[in-house]
Amino acid sequence: MIPARGILFANDVVSCSALKRAYRDRLRQSGTAVRFAYLRVERGELEYRLRQRSHFMPAGLLDSQLQALEEPAGDEVALTLPGNRMINEMMSEVRHWLQRSDIRPAGYSGYSIDSAHKQ
Repeated sequence: MIPARGILFANDVVSCSALKRAYRDRLRQSGTAVRFAYLRVERGELEYRLRQRSHFMPAGLLDSQLQALEEPAGDEVALTLPGNRMINEMMSEVRHWLQRSDIRPAGYSGYSIDSAHKQ
């Protein structure tokens, strides 16, 4: 549920796989201003990363996940980034993209994180 806590903050970030367009469409129907940053990573690099850390998904499921993957289409509001860049570089680019996107949730009335903390 977006937002799960019943309060929308302007800078909330949620991480999920949303492999298929139908999943992303469902998230968009939440009534909030949802945007997606898609990190495109080559299969070999994904497998390496899975094997280098403890991850809930075994590396043996990687191929089925990649087969299920539907990369964001041109008509979706999504930023595609090469996933081999430094995390701080990607975060900076995502921040700038979001600022340029002029994101407003459905029913936006100027609510801000500052006003939420004053209540």
